[in-house]
Amino acid sequence: MRLPSQRRRPPWAARPCGVNRGAPSSRAGWRIAGGLLALACLFGCGAGEGESGGQRVDTYEVRGRVLGRTGRKLHVRHERIPGFRNAAGEPVGMGVMTMPFPVAETTAIPDGVEPGVKVRLRLRVRWADRPSYRVTALSVLAPDASLALEGPATRPTTRSRPAPGEPAGK
Repeated sequence: MRLPSQRRRPPWAARPCGVNRGAPSSRAGWRIAGGLLALACLFGCGAGEGESGGQRVDTYEVRGRVLGRTGRKLHVRHERIPGFRNAAGEPVGMGVMTMPFPVAETTAIPDGVEPGVKVRLRLRVRWADRPSYRVTALSVLAPDASLALEGPATRPTTRSRPAPGEPAGK
């Protein structure tokens, strides 16, 4: 005689392989997995590559020489950034120039970063109404590393429309 727990199941009620008796319903597991997948798509796929909350974010590798440091802000004369894009997303490049670079709070500033030191930095530019620059990685280059810092000083090209009083075709 069989106990009620040892009863044979009819063929149409057979359990799939791998499902243990007494385990929670497999439907609940599928629901949890589906919910996690939906959350991953919502948060992981929503912004798209290079965008954050509807704002475009560009990242550039930049090399230059430190001219000064004020707290977590480095003043660097950097090499050309040929692929730099303006607010409209057009590749306009950025020439050799000196500018302040705020270092993100989560980025460590290596020992020895002082005026005259050559550095490599990862620059993140978040485009909203105005560009927001942040250094997200920073390393010291070898003292004998060659940098292309010659050339006319230029300003970043970030406007996509002319300034007041400037001709529209310029």
